[in-house]
Amino acid sequence: MRNILDLKTDLLNELAGFRNGIGLQDHALDEIREWELCQSHFDSNKGVILPNPYYPKPYLYRGQNRDFGNCRANLYRYFTEPKDFRDFSESEMSYFILNESKCVFFTSLLKNHPAYRWSEKQNLYLNPMDLAQHYGVLTNYLDLTHSVDVACFFASCKYDNGNWYPMDEGEGVLYKFHLHKISNYVSRLGPVGLQTLPRPGEQKAWSYAMGAGEDFAKNQFVEKTSFKHEYKASKEIYDLFSGGDKLFPDDILAAVADEIMNSKKIDKNSLEIVLTHRGYPKDKIGEGFNMFDKLFTKYSNSKIVDNTKIHFDESKLKEVEKRWGTIGKDFYTNVGIRLVRKIK
Repeated sequence: MRNILDLKTDLLNELAGFRNGIGLQDHALDEIREWELCQSHFDSNKGVILPNPYYPKPYLYRGQNRDFGNCRANLYRYFTEPKDFRDFSESEMSYFILNESKCVFFTSLLKNHPAYRWSEKQNLYLNPMDLAQHYGVLTNYLDLTHSVDVACFFASCKYDNGNWYPMDEGEGVLYKFHLHKISNYVSRLGPVGLQTLPRPGEQKAWSYAMGAGEDFAKNQFVEKTSFKHEYKASKEIYDLFSGGDKLFPDDILAAVADEIMNSKKIDKNSLEIVLTHRGYPKDKIGEGFNMFDKLFTKYSNSKIVDNTKIHFDESKLKEVEKRWGTIGKDFYTNVGIRLVRKIK
């Protein structure tokens, strides 16, 4: 069985063959900027920085260091079959609403981050859900990437106790999504784009919205390939990203996200937003609080509180604020502009 380097070579050759087939030579890519500033699909009054369409991405990839038998979004990892929200069991409902509340709370804190505030001043659109996903908050999104190297890293390295390590035994799996075969993916699939927060851009990230119990591996456009872990091959991929440091740059947001996910305290205001979104009438919210307080206690030993006491460290926040005075100046270095004509 092949190792990760053999698989990487095959994937890169396949990608080069596709580009040559449409008449695009490798040297031409050097003259194309990787990112492009264009109008946001979600908010026409804001801009978004997306992968340049002239830099062909016929395939998207997802690497996993082991084959779990299925491939589900982390929010739905315990759902064994497709299921509608209204059919959730008591324990499933508790798990789902609890994690939706944590995601809402994360996005509320996100707005205090210097990079987020800078984006607002630049009139750039940021998708809080995409960012939550990349900082370890459970969502219904599945991470994909248009980078073969990035996918190979996640396929051949493991995360344990705060650090990444090269795999040396067992088998990994790499999923390839045939993006070029589908005509419309806007509703469920899209590029996260270059964000002022570092992780999505470094990981060349795309996100795919999944339903409860949905298995990505069964998608008709997905191809799965297994490979054998060998330490030397894994270490080469590991070193390519400095042991993961290049994909996970240090950021105070990561510490806050970890604290939220490990906390047994559920923010009351965030839960109210979730219940309202899920159709609870305003006069029934109090009943919802009582019901979910019992469910959270029963299934996760968690409690609804008015103040979780989770926040950014003020001294670290000031350090990031100071750094952004420099980082912001170079943010658009590899970004082109897509011009559009307004139809009257």
